[in-house]
Amino acid sequence: MWARGVSQSAVMEATDVNGMAASRRGRRPVARLVIVAAAMSAVACGASNLPAGVGSGTIATSSGNRRTAEAELGSLLAAAQLPPGAERLVSAPEPFLGAAPQTEASPDFITLTAWWQVDLPYVQVETWVTEHPPSGLQSDVGGSIGGPGVPTNTFMGFRAPDTTAYTGADLLIELADMGSRTGMRLDADAIWLPGRSPLEMVSTGTPVTLIAEDNGDDPSAQPVLTKLLDPEDGDTVIADLNALQPSDGGTRNCGLDTGYRVLIDVVVQGGDEVFDNYRACDLVLVDRGGTSLPTLTGSPALDSEIESLVGSPPTP
Repeated sequence: MWARGVSQSAVMEATDVNGMAASRRGRRPVARLVIVAAAMSAVACGASNLPAGVGSGTIATSSGNRRTAEAELGSLLAAAQLPPGAERLVSAPEPFLGAAPQTEASPDFITLTAWWQVDLPYVQVETWVTEHPPSGLQSDVGGSIGGPGVPTNTFMGFRAPDTTAYTGADLLIELADMGSRTGMRLDADAIWLPGRSPLEMVSTGTPVTLIAEDNGDDPSAQPVLTKLLDPEDGDTVIADLNALQPSDGGTRNCGLDTGYRVLIDVVVQGGDEVFDNYRACDLVLVDRGGTSLPTLTGSPALDSEIESLVGSPPTP
């Protein structure tokens, strides 16, 4: 199951973290970690309201995506380079290393953890690890802290590219000073993406109507414009919609957005399907005949195409 030759015996811990907030020691500096705006909290969970017929294709894809993400965790742990003489342990060699340096507020967050001990002073191990980063990964976070009751420690994060099966895949390396020895914690984590509902896919050639609405506070505000796209523009928007990935389920901080929001209305199998583009939250909410489908993640390509057809949002 574990890629690149990582045996199950090398993996100390495998857990799901359901809705967990960021840990006391760290937080990945991306939007999905911070608290979701109240207006979005009800709509970001539409997967529980799927209409009949979404069924097996979605479930099978979700299962495959999870397996792919789990295999990636093994690959990430295998990418870590260990100092000479590192000894694998079954638990944290230092209490500080017993807690994860960071977590994700997503129900689909998964992680694998392994602990090691090196019979070398902290400074030597830190230098060695810094000079031997994992290959194929991008350094994206790090730092050193220490103080009363907290050993001197270093935290390094290395990011793997996102895929259609998972996002936020990281290898986290944490070192802690233990006097003549050094404790080491490795975490591989990712958020696996649920399978996209087949009902959210739109066939090429389907008529597309864009409805731009005022996103301000006036409940009586009228649409800024309604535009039936020609076939070429419609197919471009459809391609952008079909390329969107499912939401990672994490919480978000939605920025102030007093410009417009765009409803992308298509008629599929005799019923309206509406893609509601919340640019401030980087989310696209989807409903079919008034029933919520799983939320999608927005994309720069879709935003750019909408601006080319509707114009830039008005300045607040």
